[in-house]
Amino acid sequence: MLDDLPRNPNFVGREQTLEAIGESLLPPSQASIASEVGGLKVLALCGMGGIGKTEIAVEFAHRHKSKFDAVLWAQAGSRHALEKSLWQIAVRLGLLDPSENQDPKANKETLRSWLSNPRMPVAFSEGYPESSPFQATWLLVFDGADDPFILRDFWTLHRGCILITSRDPRAKIIFPSSEAGLDLKGLQKKESTALLNKMTKKIVNEGTAADSLVQLLGGLPLAIAQIANISASRNLSLGEIYKLYNQPDQHAKLHGTSIDLYPSVYSHNLATVWKMETLNPSARTLLDVLSFLDPVQVSEQLLIDIDHVPRALDFPRSRKSFNRARDELMQSSLMKWSQEGLGFTLHGLVQDVAIAKFEEERFSTLFSFTVFLHEKGYMRDIDELLKTSTEICEELNHTDKDTLLIDTHFVLGAIAADTNQHKASRWHKEVSYDLQLGVSKNIRTVDERLILSLVERAVSRIQDGHYDEAIKWLLGAQDARRKLFTSCGPARQNTKGVMLPGPEVHSKLLPYWPSELEAYLGLAYLMLDRWNESEAVLIEALQFRRQALGEKDVDSYRQALALSFMSFRSL
Repeated sequence: MLDDLPRNPNFVGREQTLEAIGESLLPPSQASIASEVGGLKVLALCGMGGIGKTEIAVEFAHRHKSKFDAVLWAQAGSRHALEKSLWQIAVRLGLLDPSENQDPKANKETLRSWLSNPRMPVAFSEGYPESSPFQATWLLVFDGADDPFILRDFWTLHRGCILITSRDPRAKIIFPSSEAGLDLKGLQKKESTALLNKMTKKIVNEGTAADSLVQLLGGLPLAIAQIANISASRNLSLGEIYKLYNQPDQHAKLHGTSIDLYPSVYSHNLATVWKMETLNPSARTLLDVLSFLDPVQVSEQLLIDIDHVPRALDFPRSRKSFNRARDELMQSSLMKWSQEGLGFTLHGLVQDVAIAKFEEERFSTLFSFTVFLHEKGYMRDIDELLKTSTEICEELNHTDKDTLLIDTHFVLGAIAADTNQHKASRWHKEVSYDLQLGVSKNIRTVDERLILSLVERAVSRIQDGHYDEAIKWLLGAQDARRKLFTSCGPARQNTKGVMLPGPEVHSKLLPYWPSELEAYLGLAYLMLDRWNESEAVLIEALQFRRQALGEKDVDSYRQALALSFMSFRSL
């Protein structure tokens, strides 16, 4: 019953929400009996934990209790809690003898019967006889129905008013007669400031650290209440708390602070409210990854069709498993679709709480994986442009068609490789090579483009773990390069006496020779435990570059590439 639920003395704001609830649920003022009120009216308040659903429901019930003959409150966080609440309601209405031990199903049916035909019980009838035609108007609040389907036994009621609070957005549509429901957002800044002022008895001025703290809390009433409790219990100013909050090692302590400033039906704090520990591993990992991304809008495309996922992460690898993880987070209101419907959005404090729970090793793994996703997303925009370019080229009837397609597939393969999409990388590189081979045969010559295509094709095989195939393609590239150098006129010496290819070799080829090809050849040998061959190839490549370009070779990254592969040998 409502008498057991104290009104929150610190409640502020939410007037538009309360008005919307009233428009949906309040009986007409002229109605005197339940039969004149109309059919069943249902409204669901949905939103993340800590957003204020319960407190709004309590405030609405207290404000308008005089408009109902009975205001009934049921805890619906679990089947057991619901059954207990329904039994207590039936006892308070005089429908059950508290000494009788009936089964939950019978108790529920007894209450349902009264809700369908709410004769005034003795406690509320003010002298009306039991045979009176007057029937009670009632409001029943199902609080915390995060699994709204446990309320299915009440779907068939034909009268009365039901208010549901739930994290699951589906609560808005489960009752056939329900309105669309309300999705709660955080408090507006003015309301947040008013709540913090009321709870701390301190004034928050614009432009101060306290004002910055209010903005940081994102309008979440639970977070504001928690900050007020910290201020009171530790005798800290809001500015001091703001400084603490900017120290990552303090986050877990701040989030775990209990709230006891006023009696409430809500006993959570930021560390417990979102029940992150109860999420399935894939849903929790998805949430952890989202904690590193822009909370305003995260594209779903960024999170699916990922070829490379670290073994240490339970990130969903298939579309089906991704959908399950996504739905679990959305049903908990930990994330939701952005208003534009172009991606996901989540509260910044959800991100903060998730990150505060990370151990160092998990933080490092998640951060690296998120950087990869960011690069994947950045490359995706370029990728779409190049795919459009490919479609246009395919329709051309022009002598340069194959040359354009070679370049496009070459770059698409490189983009896919950079974002660990190995299958796509291999396919694009093989298409590029096949087209380049055809061009080379038509012009009856080998040029640097064919050599580069051979090397890139080999790199894609290394990424796939097919090292023998990679060695075959790299040795083929070496052979093609010898033929190219032979056809380019007599060799020449540089100023240091190093023999370089003939002057007709394209100038862009020199940085690739021999260190890029040899670097990957050395890596392929290394992965097959052919240590001596790997070392010989890499040392020869490094010596050439040192002689050709000097001790401090900064011409490109290729010397570093060969050196990094050399270092693998010592691991």
